[in-house]
Amino acid sequence: MSGAPSLRHTQEIFWRLITAPRGVAAGLREQSAHGDPAAGEFDALFQGGDGRGAGGLPPVERLDIYANMYFYRLLDALKEDYPRLHEAIGAGRFHNLITDYLLKHPSQHPSLRLLGEVLPGFAAQHPLAGEYPWLSDLARLEWDRVDMFDAQDAAALGRADLARLPQERAGEARFTLIPACRVRRSRFDVARLWREIKEAAASRSPETGPPQASRRATWLRIWRRNFVVYHSAIEDDEAHALQSLDGGVPLQAICQQLAAGMTIEKATERIGRLMQRWIEDGLLASFELGDE
Repeated sequence: MSGAPSLRHTQEIFWRLITAPRGVAAGLREQSAHGDPAAGEFDALFQGGDGRGAGGLPPVERLDIYANMYFYRLLDALKEDYPRLHEAIGAGRFHNLITDYLLKHPSQHPSLRLLGEVLPGFAAQHPLAGEYPWLSDLARLEWDRVDMFDAQDAAALGRADLARLPQERAGEARFTLIPACRVRRSRFDVARLWREIKEAAASRSPETGPPQASRRATWLRIWRRNFVVYHSAIEDDEAHALQSLDGGVPLQAICQQLAAGMTIEKATERIGRLMQRWIEDGLLASFELGDE
């Protein structure tokens, strides 16, 4: 390349090399093989005045320092998104998992918010899943919690709002859930596992072996109220009712679904308890009647 390289070109080279999956030296060899950048250009861009760089380090070693800093910044970001996963499998295994993950799914965005988006699916196929069968399910719960923290705000209905609903037409009402609410099916009882990992970390109890999770299919409800994210294991009927509610099914039809195997009175009582719980947890955003 003739003349001094542009700032943009220099930045592009710097970025490609510090994010090279197998290190700066390997990244430089690959790019030099394609003519960008040539070895001489690389030295000219990154060497110091003595021809070796600060502290006498060659340019490749100097850039490796930045590359390591970059990797550990990504690792720390994923620790923040997956704290229980990190605590459950330990720092060493978590480091190896994330190294493998970033090799296949390098950061593609200036923001680190989406960096761990596909880690749950990746974890399901990782060798560590043989040692920790619940690995992907726990990761999925943690990512759902991240998503719900960032979900759109919406005012929740209170009891006074429900009092405006004519009792004779309550069955026609179609409710909408707040955006910061998700219902998820898990293969394991990860709600209990998440709690036990958190309690063990808080008590600083000595390690007694890998944590265990009951292989029991469980419905989870993950939601945010104000600035706090919660999750809870829920019964099948509540999960199905919330899914129907979110799908625009009127309240009367949801009662009929719940009535399978029970009387209408018991189904009405059950939906009443669920509605009270949903109001207390701030899950309902609005309602409308059939002719509105």
